[in-house]
Amino acid sequence: MKILTLNDNSQFTHLFFCEGCGCGHGFNTIPNRGVPTWSYNNDSESPTIQPSILVRSGNANGPTVCHSFVTAGRIQYLPDSTHPLAGQTVELTDMD
Repeated sequence: MKILTLNDNSQFTHLFFCEGCGCGHGFNTIPNRGVPTWSYNNDSESPTIQPSILVRSGNANGPTVCHSFVTAGRIQYLPDSTHPLAGQTVELTDMD
């Protein structure tokens, strides 16, 4: 399963593992929760999520950016991402 559905009260309703960042990225599909809403095809094996997902955070080396599209089970990292997979497209990995 490449998309994990969360059944708690967190701000995100779903989660996928990002190879570029080495951690999970969440997205919300329920409107009016006070956070952005994405569309999702509800296919946990070959997911498509729209629009793009932009994650800004930081670590000991400074600010980081992960910007991607998830389409048909593949994650396309956009060139403005600051990790080594920027500009590449890879298969999403399974969530454990």
